[in-house]
Amino acid sequence: MTIRYTAFADNEILTANELLDLQNNGVIQVTSYSELAALEPVVNAAYVLNDGAFYVRKPDASWGQVGGLASVSASAPTSPQVGQIWYDTDAIFPNTQKNGYNGTETVSSSTFASLANLAAVSVTSTEPFLALVSYGVVQPIGSDGTTGVTMTVEVSGDTTRAATFVDYAQSIGTQKVTINNSFTTVINAGTTLFTPKAKKEGSGTATVTQPWIEVAALRWV
Repeated sequence: MTIRYTAFADNEILTANELLDLQNNGVIQVTSYSELAALEPVVNAAYVLNDGAFYVRKPDASWGQVGGLASVSASAPTSPQVGQIWYDTDAIFPNTQKNGYNGTETVSSSTFASLANLAAVSVTSTEPFLALVSYGVVQPIGSDGTTGVTMTVEVSGDTTRAATFVDYAQSIGTQKVTINNSFTTVINAGTTLFTPKAKKEGSGTATVTQPWIEVAALRWV
């Protein structure tokens, strides 16, 4: 049984073993953290004067500080302890950004080109994160059954992601059918530009009405 407290009667003799039990299970003070390793194995708690902190022996026999385990800073602790909590002060999710154009624009290029009236979205982050990119057109219209528009988003800057066919949104024909698509991508620390682009399919006239784009942070990576 570990002795935490013993009551002695007046004039009772205190034996050496009883004194050691009380000493080893009480609060022992040392000057520096390095002295903890020299304490007897039965000592399970000590106060380190230089640190102004209380330490306990952990199951793996190492010493861990009690209290003061929370670190609030822009960078991680240089020598973190097991179970330490770090609050990263500059790890703040970028706000969701959404741009749109409340009008109609003619798409004439046969290769992907930036829309003249739909502004790109610029996102700046201090930490890498996973972003959800969504975009679309409320009314894409082709002048005939073989003409239409294909839309995508180009990602450039501190993160570059090549767009593929699975990222495209397309409408062919004269129907006023809303199109949209979305994809996820990892964004590195820094500034990344999301540029909506479109190209014309077919030989007629293609227009897009109320195109939009939205970039939202999902989680840290």
